[in-house]
Amino acid sequence: MVQQQIRKTLLPEEHRQDLIHYSSTPWVAFTGIKHARQFGFEDSIPKIVFGKYFAENGGLQLPISIEAHHALMDGWHAGQFFLQFAAAAKEFAQIKTV
Repeated sequence: MVQQQIRKTLLPEEHRQDLIHYSSTPWVAFTGIKHARQFGFEDSIPKIVFGKYFAENGGLQLPISIEAHHALMDGWHAGQFFLQFAAAAKEFAQIKTV
């Protein structure tokens, strides 16, 4: 705890290249999120936000926003994330609860 109080940054290793910032706003069903950023190496960490799920057309919808620097990923990568997330959600929905 003392180390955390002395440290001036959130992360001990400021320049790691294997980070993704995840956030959740379960109170808000959004259509888009914009993050405050300082563009450069220090702020090229991808950000993924999950919103409030809601019922629509007989199913459940979950808003998800991905913001990432184009030098790190393309739309194809975002598409792969959404496809895999949808497959995992479908599999989860088929699990029988006791």
